[in-house]
Amino acid sequence: MSFHRTLLLICAVLSGAACTARAGSGGSTYSMLGLGDIRYMPGARGAGMGYTGIALPTSQFINPTAPATWARITRTRVDASLLYEGFNTSDGFDSRYLSEFNFAGALLAIPISQVDGIVLVGGFTPYSNVSFDLATSGTYESGSEEINYSLRHVGTGGLGQAQIGLSYSPRDLLAVGASLNYVFGTIEKTTQMTAIPDIYGTGNRKEMNYIRGVVANVGALYSGFAGVLRPLTVGVNVTTPSVFSSTIQKSFIYTGGSDNTTTDYDTLSEINANISVPIALGFGITWAASDRLVFAADYRMQPWGSSEFYGEKPAGLRNSQMAGIGFEMGPTRDPAASFWNTIAYRLGFYYNATYYEVKGVPINEWSGTVGLSVPISGDTRLNLSGEYGVRGKTSSALVKETVFRFTASVTLGEMWFVRPEED
Repeated sequence: MSFHRTLLLICAVLSGAACTARAGSGGSTYSMLGLGDIRYMPGARGAGMGYTGIALPTSQFINPTAPATWARITRTRVDASLLYEGFNTSDGFDSRYLSEFNFAGALLAIPISQVDGIVLVGGFTPYSNVSFDLATSGTYESGSEEINYSLRHVGTGGLGQAQIGLSYSPRDLLAVGASLNYVFGTIEKTTQMTAIPDIYGTGNRKEMNYIRGVVANVGALYSGFAGVLRPLTVGVNVTTPSVFSSTIQKSFIYTGGSDNTTTDYDTLSEINANISVPIALGFGITWAASDRLVFAADYRMQPWGSSEFYGEKPAGLRNSQMAGIGFEMGPTRDPAASFWNTIAYRLGFYYNATYYEVKGVPINEWSGTVGLSVPISGDTRLNLSGEYGVRGKTSSALVKETVFRFTASVTLGEMWFVRPEED
């Protein structure tokens, strides 16, 4: 078979063959769609409480997703986090467990004015994650010729965001905040085709997608209720719609001949286009039942079904919704208390109607969370959160993912850059 014929064959297979996924690797199988798994990272405290935090103000933690909550920070704070994810992926016949570690954010908060709740926050947090490894197979027919083949689809990368923002508290019971986030990153997707038998060689199609854009995040908190509602705090958060710029570079490498020694490289195309990212809305309620016991509930939605990828409605995406509840038993303020009473204990649950939709089937996820905050030294705390969840299902030739997540972060508070307020 000539090189040109083989090239056309492989291109046809890569672009048009139907296939069934068998197992995921490293991350979620579904991250091959859209921009990958969209990260919602409210910090280790919120992660342990069912991913709540929109109406959860505190002086000890930095929530990058809710800038109005920064107004109570009175010390310079540094927060750094690491995320472990494990996915047990099953198609109903086979299963595979693989895992990876990911960066979960690094933030710095500097109080400018404690009286006015003006706090400057900057840092880096993840926006999305792409990590999949799929094995597929099929048969290609061309006239009287029939060729069996195997495909391997691999995706890596994702988007991060650099953010800077301010909070402000015009009144004791009201706070507002805003941040500007620069989103950037690279998503790499590769498909390798191997003919069976391999006398026709192999083909590799690579797609590099360079994405960048800017979003703004604004929010507000109000705690000024009277009577029995006095411990109640409500919050709202809005992430503005945006248009991300995307540059896609596609290339093709063919290795042919019976000994696979002939290699040809071809750059297929370069595309410059846009991705419209829809508005995101979030609402939260927090109730302080006592000095130590806090209940929180959040709801978030984002209409991804109305977005456009490269001038077209994206296949496999729908509107997303997420609801979470959680509680925290905080540490005692008694200096004579035992060590166990100085630990904060957290528990939560969330339901996530993800923005994935495959073959008309919505991909939903539920998860339970737990968390601890352990004092280390002075105002330094080690925050741990764990999560067990299930996403998707094995019917309709889909895959079911059992997800394990573990987040560890260290947060410390110092009087760096803080000037005493004048009377």
